[in-house]
Amino acid sequence: MSEELIVKNETKESPLEISANLNNMHIDKEDIDLPRLNIMQKTSDMDFEVGSLVIDKMHEITQRDIKIDCVVLSAAKMWRENIPFEVEEMPEIRYTKEEARALEIESQYGVIEFAEITLLFPEPEGDSNPEVYDFPIADKRYAMGRINVQKDGYKNTYKRLTRFALFNPTTPINSRVWQFETQLMTRGKHSWFIPTLTATEEHVEEPVGDFANTFSL
Repeated sequence: MSEELIVKNETKESPLEISANLNNMHIDKEDIDLPRLNIMQKTSDMDFEVGSLVIDKMHEITQRDIKIDCVVLSAAKMWRENIPFEVEEMPEIRYTKEEARALEIESQYGVIEFAEITLLFPEPEGDSNPEVYDFPIADKRYAMGRINVQKDGYKNTYKRLTRFALFNPTTPINSRVWQFETQLMTRGKHSWFIPTLTATEEHVEEPVGDFANTFSL
């Protein structure tokens, strides 16, 4: 198992269990396919503006340098080999510190931390798009997706979540509205866009909070 950051109050039944009870079905986590969130880079082969956040490789959620609200539903830390981009080899992944230490000894590439973060984005006012914001909560619609973050992206998302948790031990991460933004990073001749998360003082609406507390994927 990965090291999952606690983002919620552990007090309510999973929505999957509720759904299974109502429909007389058994639903496993493996049955749910969450859309992927990707940030467009210069090397991306999709027809979107560089720096934009795209869901399911089909729809743009936001463009570069624009802050948008979101809710953090889950965040799980893992480790993988630090294989260079130009090397056509799939990195080995590990889910515990002990496994990561063993991999670091075995691998010629070294090991880095990364995280999978699940986010919920409210549909912008006056911009109805049910194909993208296809998840209703109360009287509003949301888009939900999962983003993979590493290195500077990991530092500016997952590390900010852990810092918030450390200094706000009685405030669940998912009870606050967060702002998501893609920002340009430059080192020498190279530049790329990374995801960032920033906590706000605003609390999520009650129906969203109720869902966030039952989310378990």
